[in-house]
Amino acid sequence: MKVFLYQVLNKLNMLDMIGLVDPAQTSVIGCGNPTKRARSLSASY
Repeated sequence: MKVFLYQVLNKLNMLDMIGLVDPAQTSVIGCGNPTKRARSLSASY
């Protein structure tokens, strides 16, 4: 699935417009509270 999505985004010249996030890194279980989740997201970009 990831390869297909990459190919579609590449074909549409949208690779620099889309960012994918690993849900395990930003979930309540993975990060705890909303502040930690927000910091995790901002650190990944």
